Amino acid sequence: MRKFYPFIVFVSLLVSTAASAAELSEEAKAEVLAKEAQQAVQEHCEAASGRDARQAAESLAVLSDVWGRLGARAEASPTGPIQYWLGVIAHCVGQTARAVQDLDVFIKTHKGGGRWPELVADAEERIVQIQSREKNIRSKTPAAEAPERSRKPGAKKRGAKPPGR
Repeated sequence: MRKFYPFIVFVSLLVSTAASAAELSEEAKAEVLAKEAQQAVQEHCEAASGRDARQAAESLAVLSDVWGRLGARAEASPTGPIQYWLGVIAHCVGQTARAVQDLDVFIKTHKGGGRWPELVADAEERIVQIQSREKNIRSKTPAAEAPERSRKPGAKKRGAKPPGR
């Protein structure tokens, strides 16, 4: 019996750990996923828009996987900072409109709640940065030239010289 005692203790710990993992609350599962999202952003966000195509592709794959699981969790039960991380990852992969939308939902849901004040403040700052960057991009983009007025077929263009002269 002595030889089997450590084994029995090990198995019972394993079973109890598996049972407690299965019993994680929805909020605890969301927090675990949020931590995974945070890690993915820290490790892959910058590389996703880098010059190295292979590294960018690998980073986009990791971010897309986490982003998809966050989206599924948000649809099932939008608890915890899931919406925040959806917005952050959307921003990482260049989906700025989606990022603003998700971050705004997070702010409206959690502002003043006291649970994630740092994330709320960061979400507000990110929205300002995204909107400012978008505004700067639009102001630097040359306006499209006005289309020519429609003319009747065969009508001369004003100031145009006849052909051959």
